[in-house]
Amino acid sequence: MRTTLRSGKMPGNAAPGWDDRWHHAFLFGLLRQSDAISPNHLCPQGWAQLDSELDPLQTAIALVTLGIYTPSTISVICGVNEPLPR
Repeated sequence: MRTTLRSGKMPGNAAPGWDDRWHHAFLFGLLRQSDAISPNHLCPQGWAQLDSELDPLQTAIALVTLGIYTPSTISVICGVNEPLPR
């Protein structure tokens, strides 16, 4: 399962350290281990895309732990100062 949020900016490179980074959560994702993600802080020119994905391994981990531990993968893609093609 994958969720993508787009800001309307042209996508560039991933924010340093935020390309397919594991995000740790508990109780079906209701409790997070880490702080909230601040894409505007990670990308000085603004963010273009946020991806959240639950891959087969992470799904298996969530099922085996009965939802107690529910990891996911997060990517933050920074924007560039170019208009989107139309």
